Amino acid sequence: MPSRRAFIGGAAAAATGASLGSGLLWPAAGAAAAHSNRAPKPTTNAVTINGVTFHFTSFGRGMDPSSITDFKGLVGVADVRGKGTARHPDGSVETLLFDGRFDFQNFSTQVHDFDPGIHPYPGGLFWTVPLRSGDDGEGRARSHDDEDRGGVTVDLEDGTARMRAMDLHVRDFFNIPNALFRFQKPVSVAATVSFDIRWIGPATHPSAVTSPPGSTGRLFTSPVTMKWSATNASGFSFKSHPSGTTSFFGQLGRVRNGIFAG
Repeated sequence: MPSRRAFIGGAAAAATGASLGSGLLWPAAGAAAAHSNRAPKPTTNAVTINGVTFHFTSFGRGMDPSSITDFKGLVGVADVRGKGTARHPDGSVETLLFDGRFDFQNFSTQVHDFDPGIHPYPGGLFWTVPLRSGDDGEGRARSHDDEDRGGVTVDLEDGTARMRAMDLHVRDFFNIPNALFRFQKPVSVAATVSFDIRWIGPATHPSAVTSPPGSTGRLFTSPVTMKWSATNASGFSFKSHPSGTTSFFGQLGRVRNGIFAG
């Protein structure tokens, strides 16, 4: 059984990055091409790990976090960490940590990794899934008739945003190395996640987008709160504690890349 220091990670778990496009949102460093019916293309930013090339970007001051190219719209990043209650298939219960960082070194205690996968593997869209948008594409929130339906609302002027999903279908890859290199049997099991992530403002520390090459825009920081839960097909479940969440990094802004850059 994992120790108290065992942790859960992954894109869906902590929505490490998110890009808020007009009409869609793609968590986990994801994006949606505004006003486009074409299938999104993965970012041109290539990262090679152990001889395998993936297409994703990281996040930080001046960095475009979107996971697709030919994107124009609003972006958000949430690095949120905390604790929650896990129930194992044998009925045992314990406290686990959750962590949303892209950490490619420390996995010895990771026990679950919830993310949408890479399609097609390995050079396709990286940890990307669509969500409904609740803003007008210009960063102004629209009212919701049904507050439980999930999706995205943004008020860029106030430095606030909200991203929600209920029973979003993802996969549990158990740990990030396996999510990347797929060496375990089975590689993954079916899973669902639900989350409510809020960028609460105020907007501070503005910075121009300077990387990767071909991206432009402006970003600012905003603290983040989150509650989330998950289950997998093996009988594991997790629910975050209502208190104790720590916002390590939150960001909102507007970016352009690909055909929209310049």
